[in-house]
Amino acid sequence: MAALPLRKNDIETTKFTIDVKEMPSDPILVLCQSSTHGESATLDWPMSFCENGSGKAFVPPALIGRAVSPYEAYAKPDTFFSEYALHNPRSLILSETECSYIIGNMASYDGRQYPLAPTEKRPEGQGYCHTLVIPKARIFNVVDPIATNNACAVLQELRTHFLRFWATESGKLAILSRAKKALDDRDHALLDPPPGNGRGQRPPEYTMAVRTAVFVDFERLQTEFLRLRGEDDFLFGFHVFPENSIGHLHMHVFPHDNSFREHSTKDYDYKTVPLQAILEVEEEDAGAGMSVLMNGLGNGAG
Repeated sequence: MAALPLRKNDIETTKFTIDVKEMPSDPILVLCQSSTHGESATLDWPMSFCENGSGKAFVPPALIGRAVSPYEAYAKPDTFFSEYALHNPRSLILSETECSYIIGNMASYDGRQYPLAPTEKRPEGQGYCHTLVIPKARIFNVVDPIATNNACAVLQELRTHFLRFWATESGKLAILSRAKKALDDRDHALLDPPPGNGRGQRPPEYTMAVRTAVFVDFERLQTEFLRLRGEDDFLFGFHVFPENSIGHLHMHVFPHDNSFREHSTKDYDYKTVPLQAILEVEEEDAGAGMSVLMNGLGNGAG
C-alpha cells in the first residue's frame, strides 16, 4: 500500500513560500498558474492560500472578471473547478449529486496524440477514460481538515458517487463517450491546427498509421472497459499538496490494470495517493487520538 507523501498534520502546522516566478505565462498551455504571476508570497495554509489566490491552479489573471456567454466570470480566488457548473457547459458534467460532480478529463488519455509534448509532465490522462470527481464545496486539497473530517465523509462521498454512476449502463456509456470526445477533439486539433500556432500543419509524428492505431486501440479497450465491475478495478487517487496542480480537491479515477495505461502518462504516479491509503492514515490517527484520550481518562480516574 502506498504511503502518504505528507502527513496532514505536517502541513497544518507549517508555513511555506510559494515561488511562482518561473511559471509559464500562457493560460491555454498551463491552465493552472498563479493569480500573482511573477511574485513570491509567504502564506499560512489553508485560509490565506485560498483567500489570497496566490497558489497553484488559480485562474490566470487574463481570465479574471471575463465571462464567456452564457457562463459567469471568474473571481480572483477561483480555480477552474470552483463553482464548476457556473463556468462550464452542462455537457461536461456527467453526473451530479448534492455534494459533487463527475466530469471527464478534457485531455486525451493517449500520449500518442501529444507528439510534441515534453518527455516529462506529460499532458495526457493517467489511464483509459480518466475521470474526475470534484466536490461542490471549496475544499483546497486532501490535506484540508474539511476533507478528512467525520471519517473522511467528503472523500467517501466522491467514491460512492462514482461507483453508483458506474453501476448504471448509462453511466458507463457517458464516461466512455466523454473519453471518445476528448480523443476526437485532440485528433481534430492535430489534423487542423489553429492559426498562429507556428506550425500550420499536422505534426509529422502523428502519421496516419499512428492515428489509426489510436482509434483501433480505443475500440479494442472499450469492450474490456465496460466489463469492469467497480471498486476493485479502478484506482481512486489524489495528488496531495504540494504536488497538486489544481487548488481544489478532486479525485482521479481510472482503471489500474496496465492494459488500460499502455499509452497514458506514468509521470504522476509517484504523487497519486490511493484513497484507501488516506483512509488508513486517518483511521490510524483517529485510533491514536482515542488511545491518548482513554489513557488520560484512566490516569485521571486513578
